[in-house]
Amino acid sequence: GAAPSGPQSGPQSGPQSGPQSDALAGAATFQGLVHLTPEAAARIAALPPGAGAAREAIAAALERLRASGLFAQAQALPQPGGRVTFVLRERPLVDEVILDGFENIDVDMLRDALNVQKGAHFRADDVDRDRRGLRAIYTSLGRPAFAMEIFVGERPEGRAAVLYRADEGPVAQVRDIRFVG
Repeated sequence: GAAPSGPQSGPQSGPQSGPQSDALAGAATFQGLVHLTPEAAARIAALPPGAGAAREAIAAALERLRASGLFAQAQALPQPGGRVTFVLRERPLVDEVILDGFENIDVDMLRDALNVQKGAHFRADDVDRDRRGLRAIYTSLGRPAFAMEIFVGERPEGRAAVLYRADEGPVAQVRDIRFVG
């Protein structure tokens, strides 16, 4: 299933103190949280006390939320009375990293070298860095035909599994060495 795209309500799993995903943090309300608490989101936003709905303070808080890398989407909706509602969509948490077809390399070392890690929020740019890094490792090991597919499977409750499936390819062999001169 797809990740939630809007505000959540009703009972949810995760580290929340109440049955709803919105909670008041000073002049701000946070909606759409799955794993983070509203207090944690408020710390990231760092809205100054009494900032209310000042346009500059909201813009800076929104930028801090986006820069954290924890949210796939973040928007701010000014409310009457100097309040603001931040509507957020968290990136899914990686709950499993699967390595398939990696037979000629230390899988534990490889797992430690990956950017995508179990328990971290999923980011597509981490997958891209892993793709380039693994290609470089296998090329340096004499396997220029290395090929890989990466699959991301969304799971319930804002979680994801990432599968790295490798075809290591044959080891490159030197056929001939010629010395001239």
